[in-house]
Parts: sequence; structure tokens; C-alpha cells
Amino acid sequence: MVFITARSVLRQISAFLRLLCWNRYKKAGTQVLEPYLSFTLFAPQEYLSRAYHDAVKYDAVIETTSLKNNEAILTGEKPARRIGEYKSDLNFYTNGRSVCLAELKGYQETSEEPVVQPRRPNSRLDKVRHMFQKIM
Repeated sequence: MVFITARSVLRQISAFLRLLCWNRYKKAGTQVLEPYLSFTLFAPQEYLSRAYHDAVKYDAVIETTSLKNNEAILTGEKPARRIGEYKSDLNFYTNGRSVCLAELKGYQETSEEPVVQPRRPNSRLDKVRHMFQKIM
């Protein structure tokens, strides 16, 4: 017997409605804004090229780069939705010897589809969903 919780159903409906609203807003010519953060990154000097390359990979715009006391300092701005991924990658490859400070800079028009968080994997729910897809 498989139980489908109201929370999982509401989460899926919410994701669908966000996508539907996004498409309607685009057709109407509405601009959807997303928060941008200004950041300052402190990392060991030997990780300068990796930190710079990864910052650009995560949609950052680097404004200044400097070296001080064997430490690389990068400043710039990036979308708030990408800062978490960047910080975790940065901590991984510097073994926790880096710091990324960020604060809200403002809002800019979003360039991508809306961010929809994936649901947590639930094998029982996936089996039921697969069964219903076969029937339909």
C-alpha cells in the first residue's frame, strides 16, 4: 500500500502553477526580477585561477581581483540563486580555507526559466506515478 501525502501533492501543484504563471508573464511582456548579490571572496593565492573560473561559471561578474598577504581577493556580483552552489564548491576545493561574503545589491531581470526546486526522491511515489502513466 502506498500513501501519497498532501504535502507532496501540494508541492507538485505549486511547481506547476509557478511554471504556468511564468509562461503567462512572459506572454504579457512582464519582466521577472531576481535578486543579485555583491560578493567579496577571500581564498588562498594558489586557488586564484580556480576561484575566478568557477565564479564566471556560476554567472558572476568579477569587478576587481587583488592579492594581499598570499590571499586572493575577488569582488563582483552574481545572482542569489547561484551563490549557494558556488560557496559549497569553493569550500570543497579549498578545504574550507576560503570565505565568501555576500550582501544584497539589488534586482535585475532574470535571464533564465524560473527556479523550481526538485522534490525529494520518493521511490514509492515514483512507482505509483509510473503505474498511472502506463494506464493513461
